[in-house]
Amino acid sequence: MRARYIADLAGDFRLSRPLKVVCATGNGTAGAFAPDLLERIGCTVVPLHTGLDYTFPAYNPNPETME
Repeated sequence: MRARYIADLAGDFRLSRPLKVVCATGNGTAGAFAPDLLERIGCTVVPLHTGLDYTFPAYNPNPETME
């Protein structure tokens, strides 16, 4: 199921040039698929805080939080 979801999101899109990205998901839900999706489209991925952990030990992943 997960592989089909990533395949559906990526489609046939591929980057036209190499790109290295830091994928920092704050231990939130995106950590379950974002690194694989980015690799699928051709990125070199540096994962950061991608393990799922509902206590959010690194930082609050809410983009609306100003701290």
